[in-house]
Amino acid sequence: MSEELIKFPEATQLVTNALQVTSEQMTEFREKCQNFTQLTERKPKKVLTHAMGYKYVDIDEIENRLNELFFGVWSWKIDGDPVIVANEIIVHGTLSVFHPVAMTWIHRSGIGATQIRFEKDSPIGDITKKIKTALQMDAPKASAEALKNAAQSLGRVFGRGVRRKETENYNPLIKKVE
Repeated sequence: MSEELIKFPEATQLVTNALQVTSEQMTEFREKCQNFTQLTERKPKKVLTHAMGYKYVDIDEIENRLNELFFGVWSWKIDGDPVIVANEIIVHGTLSVFHPVAMTWIHRSGIGATQIRFEKDSPIGDITKKIKTALQMDAPKASAEALKNAAQSLGRVFGRGVRRKETENYNPLIKKVE
């Protein structure tokens, strides 16, 4: 058996060949994608502190950044029916954004939950003690929490890492030569 090493082309070269673009065009594309990623890796403009002490980014801020970075070309879809467990409502959904540089749709899943509001000091699950309009506010809140969860995977600007003690900074692979 021969001990020859088989050399595989770099992934970049394979993509370049498949797209029938020049190496320079591929490098330019990668630089543009990297520049966009740097925008998503900025710190959030506004971080709030909940009454319970944890930090978060408000849904309004997340939707504004989605509109800003993706030019309003994004959608949120709840997957399946919300699930009720004891006194909580759980929502799972998919965030879809159209990447303005790569020119492709990116999909991220998210899950969110919130408590269903009951009268003060009532037993959990006693449906007769549920506040009559609770689900009109609580179901959308669970959906908003799921959207926030999905958006966080797109970058720091959406609140990824705001509750972590340590986070790693984004380091671009392509170094600019000035």
